Parts: sequence; structure tokens; C-alpha cells
Amino acid sequence: MGVADGVYMWKELGIDSGTMARTLMETCQHMVAAGCEDVYKVLATAARHVESEGVQGSCTACLLTINKDSGKLQSATLGDSGFLIIGRDMHKPDQLRIKFRTNQLEHEFGCPYQLGHHQYANSPQDADLATLPVASGDIIIMGSDGLLDNVSELEMVQQVKQLTQSGARPGAMAQQLAKLAFDNSVDKKRSTPYSRAATEAFDMVYSGGKPDDITVLVAVVS
Repeated sequence: MGVADGVYMWKELGIDSGTMARTLMETCQHMVAAGCEDVYKVLATAARHVESEGVQGSCTACLLTINKDSGKLQSATLGDSGFLIIGRDMHKPDQLRIKFRTNQLEHEFGCPYQLGHHQYANSPQDADLATLPVASGDIIIMGSDGLLDNVSELEMVQQVKQLTQSGARPGAMAQQLAKLAFDNSVDKKRSTPYSRAATEAFDMVYSGGKPDDITVLVAVVS
């Protein structure tokens, strides 16, 4: 699984960061399909390929692989795209909980780590790397900051619980979470992860979501 979110500000200079994000993820996909499971190697090689092709712009990146034999998940996250894992509580099997969540890497509020052609860009070496076990039934939700800034962990767990009880498949879960993120992003009175972070960063009361590109991927471990 992988998500790359192009930085919109480059459009003012006539650069489409979406091209960089797509090229990066397409290269990652080709490498994984060829059998490479080392996520750092995948990200680093893809970043070098983007640079060699002269693709301009910048983007955040998050990718993960799962070894089916060992049940080990490996991930690399750079910026404010990320993922979380929702699974059964060992002590309360009828309840779901957040088992893992990536950190959002930022230089400062609103300025995420990013790969790019400019001199201040980060490198794959700055990525957060993680290795952890996953179990059958675990639900992985990956997304851009358009999801993570607008939907709280509690809302995600509640949505996943309702959707799993109704027998929804991963694609339907992703669509529902994307809709929730959009609805929250345009609600000026809603308390969101973004509004709480902005309140803390600027020492002022901020409410509402953050209109943004929204990408959501959902997978269920089997």
C-alpha cells in the first residue's frame, strides 16, 4: 500500500506535484511487484528514479508491505500522510482499538517533511521506519493529511465498527471514510485534529476542518 500527496503550492510556479507523487508511487509499485519488500530500499530507489527523470515538485510519502509468511508489516513514512491499524482488543474481543499509528513528520505546523527537487527537501533517510506484527482481521487505514487532519481516531474506530458490522468491504469503507473527511473539512464549527493542532500551534481558538485533497486506502489482513 502506498500514498504520496503532492504539495499544491508548486502550482503557482507552473509545476504539477501530482506528477511527482504518481511517478514515485508507480516506481514503488513496480519494485514491490518485482519482489522487493524492504520499504526503505523501495522508497529510496523510487526517489532516486524521480530525481533522475527530472520530475519537479514535492510530495509526502507513506508506504508499507506485509510479509504473508511472517505476518510482519514494514512501513516508511515521510511527512503528514500515514496509516493506522485498527484491531480487536485482546482483553475485550468485542471492541476495536487503535493498535498502531504513524507519526506526522513536520518541520513546523503546516510544513510537512517532503521529497522534492528543491534544496530544502528531505531525503528518504528522514523517513520514520516501523516493523510490527499484524493479525488476521486487522484493518489498515492509510491516507493523506486530508483524511488524518479531518477525522479523529475515535471517529475512525466508530466508522469501522459500524461498517464491519454491516459487512462492508474495504472499498466501501474507504469511500465512507473519504466522505466523512470531506464533510468534516467543510464544517466550520467542527472540532477536528487540524483545529486542535492549530489552536495549540497559534495559541488561539480555531474550529473547523481543513479543505484538502483526500486519499483513503483500506485493507483487511486475512
